[in-house]
Amino acid sequence: MTTPVYATRITSLSDARYFSGMGVQWLGIQTDPTAPGYMTAEQFRQIAGWVNGPQFILEVFTLGDRFDPIALSQEYGVDQFCITPSQINKVSSGKFGLHLDHPEDVKHVTDILFVILPSPAELNSTTTPGVTRLIPGPSSVQEAVEILGEHPDVGFVVKGSPEEAVGIKEYESMDLLEFLDEED
Repeated sequence: MTTPVYATRITSLSDARYFSGMGVQWLGIQTDPTAPGYMTAEQFRQIAGWVNGPQFILEVFTLGDRFDPIALSQEYGVDQFCITPSQINKVSSGKFGLHLDHPEDVKHVTDILFVILPSPAELNSTTTPGVTRLIPGPSSVQEAVEILGEHPDVGFVVKGSPEEAVGIKEYESMDLLEFLDEED
């Protein structure tokens, strides 16, 4: 895939294998027990063994001050996190994704894998040299074409979703991912 993609809220093996097969770079696993799509470390380990390619990212931005990187890294066996700017001081090493609710200057931060901006409108006001900027996936392929025409260096965030039954589900982002895969 020529455009970076982060698949957030992976909830099942179907999600993980689908997004991996489509070539996404990162798969986000929700680690907050109070958040939708929460995945236990045991569920994650059952899935992780079946997936090759993308990097797993532990989504901790909803944990706030309850974020304990050492405990989560040991529990899940993953040391990459998607955090908020207020959680930066808890991450002592390793690379991470930065989840922004509001655009802000993050030039002083190092080791960022990606920055998730709240909307395409923020692309013109936020620059982070050398860092992949991601925005929520567009609602159509045409919208993706327009965004990439204006911002060819941007990537997209797509969402996993629960299965209707084991192995049965629809993928809202299928058209977008197929377009990005064919973009070569």
